[in-house]
Amino acid sequence: MNEANSFFAMLASGIAITAPIFFTIIAGALLRAFNILSPSVFDRLASAVYWFIMPATLFFGSLKLDFSSDIGSPYLLAGVVVTLLVISLSYGYGRWRGLPRAHIGIFVQGAYRSNLGLVGIALAVQAYGDAGLALATLPVAIWTLVYNVLAVFILNTTLSRQQSVSKSILNLLQNPLIWGIVLGALCARWGPTPSPQLLSGGGYLIQGSLFFALLSVGASFNIARLRANYAEALEASLWKLFITPLIAVGVAIAMGVEGLQLAVLFLLLAGPTATSSYLMVAAAGGNRELAADIVMLTSLFFPFSVTVGLFVLRALGMLP
Repeated sequence: MNEANSFFAMLASGIAITAPIFFTIIAGALLRAFNILSPSVFDRLASAVYWFIMPATLFFGSLKLDFSSDIGSPYLLAGVVVTLLVISLSYGYGRWRGLPRAHIGIFVQGAYRSNLGLVGIALAVQAYGDAGLALATLPVAIWTLVYNVLAVFILNTTLSRQQSVSKSILNLLQNPLIWGIVLGALCARWGPTPSPQLLSGGGYLIQGSLFFALLSVGASFNIARLRANYAEALEASLWKLFITPLIAVGVAIAMGVEGLQLAVLFLLLAGPTATSSYLMVAAAGGNRELAADIVMLTSLFFPFSVTVGLFVLRALGMLP
């Protein structure tokens, strides 16, 4: 009886983390699908999320960085190692599978590129509150840079059109999410100690802002666009939601990552494919429908895969 209670308790704890995020995303999709809110409203919401809401969220998360331990932590390097490993394996799989060369780069991007800034942060906050946000902030900055540079290289080698690495890095440096992290980190390192009132107010802002950020993710869904590339999109989604998190946990444990750091690393890398992967494919003249399908499928099904992953890791005693 105790084992049964423990089983359901661990399962319930995973559902408690993913269910609110899932239903918020679905709410955004339904509001858009039934025209309860007009597309222009969601366009303005997405703009506000990108330029103000998420930068503010990451700013407050950066205020809690511990430079003595966070900067040199192996879990930062683990995320980079996982990314390189997933890229290599998924590229090899795409070649073995016989995918068109123009689709392999899109497939690889879908397999490795997590939605760190929106869903990853939301999962970390939902699971571990302020401690989760503080641990997630620095990886979001570093891994986002790595993601973008590698994406340019991958798309340049698989598509006919060439994108400039320097231009991609310049665009990244203009990203308001990066600036939110940088300003918060500078304040944490050299600024005055933030008052409890400021941190408390930031906590309320974070909770509210993540709600609107997730609504904007759901509003981007378009079920009708799942067409000829469904099989390829589904395979890439299975990579992103199951194989990549499995590789991430294995690499992290091998590098000595454990406890809360392992939990946050898993939550960041087990999330759906980033929407920005679609934007880069579209800019490069690739198959934007395939890229969009991967983003949508992983966004629909990540709550199930993350719940299963949390359950297994907690059952094995690896997560707090």
